[in-house]
Amino acid sequence: MELATILERTADVVHKAYINFRESTWDTANSKVGIRGDEIMVYDDFIPHRSPLFIPFPNHLVKHEGVKEAVLTFDTCNEPLVYMEELFQQLLHGKSQLRSVR
Repeated sequence: MELATILERTADVVHKAYINFRESTWDTANSKVGIRGDEIMVYDDFIPHRSPLFIPFPNHLVKHEGVKEAVLTFDTCNEPLVYMEELFQQLLHGKSQLRSVR
């Protein structure tokens, strides 16, 4: 039970960190977010050579937190996970410390 609690807390921390990271490093200009049945459709605006690299997440296009999280995790590459490597290391290190206390 203790290991399950540790894993659940770790997953919660990683999830929140990932969502926050993606929102603060948003780089896609979106024009519309639509819902049709159980599908979420994200429409991009093509803006060549835009600056700055990161832009504010279009919160006005999403009404529900679950939809926002779906948009933030849609069509991403591995870069956000690479930037979060230190967080993963700290969480895993903390987990191993907790196991050695038993």
